[in-house]
Amino acid sequence: MAQSAPPRSFAHYRHTLRCRNWRGLWNWHGRFGGVTNVESLASYMVEGILERGGVFHLWGHSWEIEEQGLWPMFDRLAAMLGEVTDVSRLTNKDLLNAEPR
Repeated sequence: MAQSAPPRSFAHYRHTLRCRNWRGLWNWHGRFGGVTNVESLASYMVEGILERGGVFHLWGHSWEIEEQGLWPMFDRLAAMLGEVTDVSRLTNKDLLNAEPR
């Protein structure tokens, strides 16, 4: 999946139709205004989580970041997330073993 730019809006709609992910479409379009910029979208998501609770799960492969030249964007994203306070930071293992609240 080599891609030099973030996915465009039509990719989100296509995914919604293919997977019938109506809630995902609502979250992306209704809550986040259909933003496709990864950094802006992450910022909106973090704001929502701080207001209402939830989990922000950052997932990706370093080889994809390398292949697509996304290290500068990743560094900015990591810096933005590092500034968020009053949150729990968990590994995938920690999250899976966490007691439900």
